[in-house]
Amino acid sequence: MRNKRSPLLAVILLFAVLLLIAAPLLIRQSILPQAPVDDSRLIDYRNPKLGFGLQRPEVWEVSEDENLILSGISPTMDAVAFVPKSPPNTFIIMYVQTLSNTETLESYATRQIADLQGNESKMRFSPPKPVKINGLDALETEALSNVNGEARQLRMIMLLNGLRAYALTYFGPVGGTAQQRFQSMVDSFEFVR
Repeated sequence: MRNKRSPLLAVILLFAVLLLIAAPLLIRQSILPQAPVDDSRLIDYRNPKLGFGLQRPEVWEVSEDENLILSGISPTMDAVAFVPKSPPNTFIIMYVQTLSNTETLESYATRQIADLQGNESKMRFSPPKPVKINGLDALETEALSNVNGEARQLRMIMLLNGLRAYALTYFGPVGGTAQQRFQSMVDSFEFVR
C-alpha cells in the first residue's frame, strides 16, 4: 500500500519552509531605513462627479471607493482618499456631502466640529477661522493628537458650493513634506463641473 500524503499538508509544509527562509529578510527590510520618496511632482486630479479638482502628488495613491473609506456611513456622503507612500499613518481625505437644505458655511462648520469633538478620540478642535482658497470662502479648524508618542495633526478645510459641502482633511505629522503637499492641494483646490 502506497503512502499518500495530503496535498494540503504539502502546501502547509512548503509555506512553513518558505516562511522560515523569508522571515529574516522581511524583518530586516522593515527595520532598514527606506529611501525617501520624491513626491514633489504634482499632477491634476479632477472629479466632475463630485465637483472638485486639485493638484496632488503624482506618486500618492488615490482611492475613490467610498465603501472602503466610509463603510456605508451615509448615502449623502462621498470621499476620495489621497495616501502618500511615506510617512506611515498619513492620509488626506476629501469628504463631499450633499446637504438636504441650504446652510451657511459657519453653521456647517460648527456642526462638523461638534460631531468631531463628540467622538471617542476626545480631540479638541480650534474654533473655525476664515481662510481664502483660490478666492473661495472657507473655514479651517485643527486639532493635535498623540499617536504612539508622535504628535499628529488633524487639519480640516471646509467649503460650500450650493447644496454640496466639502471638507479637505489632513491627518499626519505636524511638520514635513506631507503637510506641505496638503497645503499645495488646498492652494490648488477648485470647483469643477
